[in-house]
Amino acid sequence: CLTGCSTVSIEKPAAHNGHLDLGQWNFQRNGGIDLDGEWYFFWDELLGPDEIDSRLSRTDAGFFKLPSTWNHFEVDGVPLNGKGFATFALVITLPEQYPPLSLKIGEVLTSYSLWLNGLKVSTRGVTGKDRATSRPESLKDIIRIPADTQRVELVLQVQEVLVRLQVRI
Repeated sequence: CLTGCSTVSIEKPAAHNGHLDLGQWNFQRNGGIDLDGEWYFFWDELLGPDEIDSRLSRTDAGFFKLPSTWNHFEVDGVPLNGKGFATFALVITLPEQYPPLSLKIGEVLTSYSLWLNGLKVSTRGVTGKDRATSRPESLKDIIRIPADTQRVELVLQVQEVLVRLQVRI
């Protein structure tokens, strides 16, 4: 969660069509927020930040609701199982002013690489296109969000999501 998490019960915004608008969110009063909702989803592709930018505006981009597993999620009418790889992306709008923020990745038994605004900020295991080229690792991670950043673009490459993937600011 973002620093200053609170137990106050208020309606929290969720990502919709790959965007999460936190422009009106008061972190000091309302606390941290899960990055739940519809992330961009690119099945069977390991895309980096440079490749993602042109894909986000395309009408054929898919969406995947997190936190979740992709078991039984359908791509082109075909249900997925726990095997495979994908790239997720989320664009977050932050308020003009906010306290120091961090991104928290819960414990996930998989391999992943995460970019924040084009910079690789976290890697766990080795993300590949099959078991032979991948190595899962189970660790939690906390990544500081740069101050005075109002737009955050997250790109997350994941191999074999067998557990619920959860990301929190």
